[in-house]
Amino acid sequence: MNIIITTRWFTPATMIAIAIAVQGADGSESLQLQFDRAVSAKGEAYFTLRSNILAWGASAVPFLTEQASSTNLHARVLARAMLSWTAQPELNRRRTELIERALSPRISSHLPRISAVLGETGGSSAYGTFTPPQEDELRRKDAVPFLLEMVLKGPSDTQRPAFKEGVWARCFAAGLVGWYTGPDVVPVLAEELGSGDGKMPVAAVAGLGCARTYAAVEPLLGALSAQNDDVRASAYVALMDITGQDFRKGRILHTPPVTSDEITDAVREQFRAWWQDNKARLLGMPAPQEKK
Repeated sequence: MNIIITTRWFTPATMIAIAIAVQGADGSESLQLQFDRAVSAKGEAYFTLRSNILAWGASAVPFLTEQASSTNLHARVLARAMLSWTAQPELNRRRTELIERALSPRISSHLPRISAVLGETGGSSAYGTFTPPQEDELRRKDAVPFLLEMVLKGPSDTQRPAFKEGVWARCFAAGLVGWYTGPDVVPVLAEELGSGDGKMPVAAVAGLGCARTYAAVEPLLGALSAQNDDVRASAYVALMDITGQDFRKGRILHTPPVTSDEITDAVREQFRAWWQDNKARLLGMPAPQEKK
């Protein structure tokens, strides 16, 4: 079926928008179609599509800016990341190098790998309490779009030794991004709690704990019922950090370290009941030590 568009009533700007949505200037796949495919793509397929979109240059910016307000979580996160790559490609390449540098000595460590990776991001988990990360090009608020893209899609160059197992870069980004405010940080990390890879939920819990926001409480309460012992224990540590509450019997807050067998059905129900009684009051309020 042929579609005939009458153009006499369209402004030049509208015609450009139609071209972007329907067909590339050279007859190639439209920007809209490439972007839609990129949102659902994984691995190398995603980065190939991202390169194609970035090749549109400045003409893609209005489209990506519109997508950055999408109601689809992945669409707006990836659109913001692509805008970041458009505006500062060298800085984002530098950030990729910094992740590689941080991971390289730790993925071969004699320590449990996830402990070594999360220890580099800062925050608390079942593995211990870590110091906040020192600021560099990677560890600051304007890196959030880059980091969230890394959480969702992993590293682009899996030939680098530190990136051969892409999950470690995703774990690093998940643990680190929680330190910084952003409307999509908690939703993305909450989604990763259901990841099929056992390492990502632990990293997502660590990131949610670093966020120090009451918005993270509900997904963390759900993580108290996870099958993975480390996820349950780390979620409890994060909840203590955010709320100041501890429903274990005969324990002083944070002492001794949380073990998964302490998180009984009774403890879970008490924490959930406390949240139901207090969430209407607390949501929208800053949690203790919440980042601004």
